[in-house]
Amino acid sequence: MEQFPPLSNQIASLLADTKKIFDESGIHDILATDELIQNRLKICGECKHWEAPRCKVCGCFMETKVRFKALKCPIGRW
Repeated sequence: MEQFPPLSNQIASLLADTKKIFDESGIHDILATDELIQNRLKICGECKHWEAPRCKVCGCFMETKVRFKALKCPIGRW
C-alpha cells in the first residue's frame, strides 16, 4: 500500500505552496472559482493517488489545496 510522503516533505510542500500563492497571485485574486474547485476535485477523486481527503504524492489535504489558483497537482493533472 502506498504511504504518504515523510512529514518533512509535506511541510516543505506546504511552505512552497504558500509562497506560490502570494508570489503568483495578487492578494485579491488568490482563490479559484467554484467551477475550477469542482473540476479539480473531480480529477483528484479519479486519481490512483487519492486517499480522501489527501493526496498520497504530496500529502496535501486537497479540499484546501484546490481552492487556490496558483497551486497545481503534484503530478500535473490540473
